[in-house]
Amino acid sequence: MGANCVLPSLFQFGSYREYLKQFYEYSKKVTPGFSYAYFSNRAGLPSPNYLQMIMTGRRNLTVDNIHRFATALDFGEEEREFFETLVHWEQTEEPTAKGFYRRRLDRLRPKDQPETRALTRANALFREWYHPVVWVAAEGKTRDEVVELGGSLKLSPEQMSQALDQLGEEGLLVENAERKYQLVADHLQARDSNSMKLLQKEYLGKQLDLSKWAWRNRYGKEGVFLSHTFTLDIDDYAQFSSQMTEFLSSLVAQADQKKSNNISQINVQMFSLSGQNLNKLFKEPEGNC
Repeated sequence: MGANCVLPSLFQFGSYREYLKQFYEYSKKVTPGFSYAYFSNRAGLPSPNYLQMIMTGRRNLTVDNIHRFATALDFGEEEREFFETLVHWEQTEEPTAKGFYRRRLDRLRPKDQPETRALTRANALFREWYHPVVWVAAEGKTRDEVVELGGSLKLSPEQMSQALDQLGEEGLLVENAERKYQLVADHLQARDSNSMKLLQKEYLGKQLDLSKWAWRNRYGKEGVFLSHTFTLDIDDYAQFSSQMTEFLSSLVAQADQKKSNNISQINVQMFSLSGQNLNKLFKEPEGNC
């Protein structure tokens, strides 16, 4: 897939046209058949070359098309609002309006955002539960040093080497002149494209298995296990999901302030119990004691 299989976060850009250029190059590598016409179809635009005209500055985005673009770019609510403001800031020439949109950009840009964040459709992260572990552990280390860390994770040298190879092939790790690994971004956010849904679902299942193992072996030690049951209107799930994401981002930003070789895991789930027959899940096995 190559070294361009990651796309920096929109919040790191000061030009929406520059973001669109990088998005286009990224999409050409990760989306089979991607083209200007492909994007126009996703955005519901009549012109097949509209994206190209916007990228090159031949046309400006209208208010209506800003949101068509945001939909085609698969933006969440926060990204959509930031994108809209960035477009207005870049396209306006009036000083008062430009100052207004600059201040709005400063308010909308996440304060606890890691130094670099990127989007990816590379699937190497999800092939095995330990691939993200290898990815975060590799920074600043040589290949031999990373492979040696496998002992503390109960992973064989073959497993560690295979993980490094797959992460490297998809551009998530690069080696510098000193043959030490560098991360392409401090944090990666996976885009849930249709081709990755099953892979990500299987990966999350492995993480739940990992949580169960940790509960058995780390409870009362360094592990922290919390659970809470509450009522929540189904219409509020999206808002709660967004708040959970923001909370995790703040924890990660706090952890980033101090470098450590100790690798930790947080798994968070929220789901509805109403209307489900869960008795069989907790039924005691039949038989004599």
